[in-house]
Amino acid sequence: MEFLLDKIKMLINMLLFHPKSTMTSLILLFIVIAIGFYVNRKRDASGQVSFVDRTKTGVVGLRLYETEEGQRKRNWLIPLWMPESNLLLNVRMLLPKGEYDIRAFWRTDIYSYLKEGVFTAQPVQKMSVYNLSDLGKFKVPADMPVEFKLSPDEKKAQIDSPNTSSLEFAPDKPPFPLAISDRSMDKLGAKIEKAKKEKLWELSIADERILSHLEYEVKSLSRKVDGLTIKNRELETNMDGICRKLKTLQKDSGAEKKTAG
Repeated sequence: MEFLLDKIKMLINMLLFHPKSTMTSLILLFIVIAIGFYVNRKRDASGQVSFVDRTKTGVVGLRLYETEEGQRKRNWLIPLWMPESNLLLNVRMLLPKGEYDIRAFWRTDIYSYLKEGVFTAQPVQKMSVYNLSDLGKFKVPADMPVEFKLSPDEKKAQIDSPNTSSLEFAPDKPPFPLAISDRSMDKLGAKIEKAKKEKLWELSIADERILSHLEYEVKSLSRKVDGLTIKNRELETNMDGICRKLKTLQKDSGAEKKTAG
């Protein structure tokens, strides 16, 4: 151990205190480049530097913004992966008609936020997170349930939705699949695949408002069916009346012919 320390001290003395040779300058340049490359690898999508391994701690999820004329009104933090618990979530929520922005996020924890409910919207300024992806945009043409899930994409991971055919989005900012592009998450997909083989908990969470929405739709359909049933009865009554009139006319016509004969 003392021998190693002596060698380290000798190297420091040579690099810092001795006259710089070309070789020394090259070594210093290489060290600076290596440190710069390593630090740059630790930047998240927003440019901040962190040395925390986000694939092992915290929460990965989707940040969903409701927008109006380009302004963000409120947002939701939707958890999709909790690596410490090996918990993978599929979340289905009711989205009102409107326009939305989305980003993948990482946060040390959102348990305080979850106390208020996953589907409870919060002011945009209230929550601070690390961005893990580019921005996606989409429109919801009518109130409808939308599902979000995290899935492996080779070694990386992406957030997807099976409801994309019902959404409207511009080709230049497609919301799904939303690739997690932060370099600190390059092996997230591989870690999820490994968890699936060992011990992975998968849980589906549904917005309670979906049931109320479905009940409302069923009642609306029932009212439409009742309306159609009433119209059908009216048509049947009218048809019966027309048939009776035709029979009466036929009888009167037959009686006239006999009289004439």
